Amino acid sequence: MCARVSVFWLWDKTLPPNPKDLSNVDPSKVRLRAGARKEINDIWMKRAAEGKLKWTLLPYPVSSAAQEASMALPEYEDFVYKSCFVDKKNPIAEWRKMQAEQEKICERLNNVSEMRIVGEDTDLTFNVKGRKWLNCCGLINMPDGEVYTGPVEDSVNGTIRFTYPGIYYGKEAEDIRLTFKKGKVVKASAAKGEDLLKEILKIKNADRLGGFC
Repeated sequence: MCARVSVFWLWDKTLPPNPKDLSNVDPSKVRLRAGARKEINDIWMKRAAEGKLKWTLLPYPVSSAAQEASMALPEYEDFVYKSCFVDKKNPIAEWRKMQAEQEKICERLNNVSEMRIVGEDTDLTFNVKGRKWLNCCGLINMPDGEVYTGPVEDSVNGTIRFTYPGIYYGKEAEDIRLTFKKGKVVKASAAKGEDLLKEILKIKNADRLGGFC
């Protein structure tokens, strides 16, 4: 018999005082570290899907996160609390309101077959026929507010550009551009951190689009 466990995962536990502290580390070592966690991540997701593990990912305002957001710590604290509706008289009612609003979006998207994303240096298409859209409304992640699904695995085609920089395992990547063909990344570049990006894409299935929200 497996115990039902609740895990509260605070962002400050994963965000060190210097979120870019591995900037000078060989990207191949970062890839090895990420790949080594696959087994435990698979176990985590399997137990969560079976209802044997409940978890919550939530932010805790710390100076390093405030710095990344270009805010003073008190300002960032207010930003985090408001994003979780903690500043509202009845936060639960606010999340239930969001749940109802997003459920309408899910119902509409459940009848959609093809998706096309068009933007600056972006034109990406994929199939979602038969895929269920899920409503994220403060039940697991906090803050929340999205709907998502997984596209048909071999249907993703086109290009996408991410203008917002991202930090992965202590290293930063910026201005990422990806080209997909039949669901798989066939070309990848980044203005900064391209060596990291290409190492990460070597991880099994990391070159495929797993979800869209």
